[in-house]
Parts: sequence; C-alpha cells; structure tokens
Amino acid sequence: FQDLEGPARQILDRSPSAHTVVFGHTHRPMQRVYPDGRQYLNTGTWAKYVNLDWRTMGSHALKTFAVIRWREGRPAEAELRQ
Repeated sequence: FQDLEGPARQILDRSPSAHTVVFGHTHRPMQRVYPDGRQYLNTGTWAKYVNLDWRTMGSHALKTFAVIRWREGRPAEAELRQ
C-alpha cells in the first residue's frame, strides 16, 4: 500500500499554520501525531479489498473517517473513527 506519511509531513513543514493533513484511499487507516503536536490522518478506503498477508488474510471493508473539532475558529483536535 502507498505510504503518504512523508508527503503529509512535507505539507506540514511547508505550511506552518496547518494543524492536520488528511489523506485517504490507501487501504490502511493511519493517525500519526508528531512531537510538535501537528498530525497526519489517513482515512483509508471504504472499498472492500482482499488482504493476502497471512496475519490478516481475508476480505476487509473498514469504514474509517476523520473527525476534526474546531475551537475559536481553528481546528483543535482531529482523530480517526470507525
């Protein structure tokens, strides 16, 4: 699966006012909070897919989404939910 953590961190580094970067469609939901408090969320995909890795073999369809809470007109918290 495509790893978009590097490009997400590049966006955060180039955009000092950005709090969170959200990507999707990589089949693997992910939340990474960096030491500076900023974060990367990947919602994965809602499409059903077959995983051939023997540890998690089978058909999967996680319905993962991002929730972003705002305070005083700015994003304050973000998390993945299923």
